[in-house]
Amino acid sequence: MNSTVTQERIIALRKKRSAQDLRFKYYGFIAMCLALAVLVFLLYSIFSRGFTAFQKTTILLEINYDQEVLKLTPDSTEQEIESYKKIFDESNSARRDSGQWEKAFQFMNEDDGKDFYMVNFLDRNESPRTMEATGEGATSLDLQMHYMEYMWPQQFKRASHPVFFAFVLNPALDIVAAQGMEDWDIVAIFRYRSRRDLFEIGLNPVFDERHEYKVEALDKTIAIPVETPFITDLRFALFVFLLLIGLIIERIRGK
Repeated sequence: MNSTVTQERIIALRKKRSAQDLRFKYYGFIAMCLALAVLVFLLYSIFSRGFTAFQKTTILLEINYDQEVLKLTPDSTEQEIESYKKIFDESNSARRDSGQWEKAFQFMNEDDGKDFYMVNFLDRNESPRTMEATGEGATSLDLQMHYMEYMWPQQFKRASHPVFFAFVLNPALDIVAAQGMEDWDIVAIFRYRSRRDLFEIGLNPVFDERHEYKVEALDKTIAIPVETPFITDLRFALFVFLLLIGLIIERIRGK
């Protein structure tokens, strides 16, 4: 009697286990079908939306560039220079009698359309006279900052910006035929998008008023335009920086 009961119980457990195995197979099959369906849908979505990347559309249009409307005359640069000279001559600027401005106009006349760096050597005036906007007791730095309050916005909106700024450690160690040029306080380098931008900033009437504060803030200064070296171009540095960030992220994700 006990043997019969035990055998029936074993048979029932086998049937139950077989049913569980069968359900597990069905569930696995259904899961695989669902995964396959999702994969098919994903591939379809990718190819149905991405195949257009291999298409090319060509549109032919006839465009007439009217030189008179666009002012693209061969001597447009000369016309700009003459307009700058006219604005300068009609102004009340104290710089009109300066021979440096003839060199500046020559610099503009040789414009190649490229950006450039302006290297500035600054020797501060330790005891500037009292100026109206900065008041009594203002230091050389206060006067310089009043000047830069005009320059910063004008530069930034023209994609011009500072590149390098540092205090001088020691008087010049090597100097030839430049007596009096040994001592400097600051070296600053600014990037200008174009020579046209430099002239637009300098011919603004506000510049003359602010430039007086720069002159009073300094005992002497030299500003020398130089070509932009590619390796120090901030756009190149930004590209390298973003590339390094991308490689670091990819390395972290790969771990």
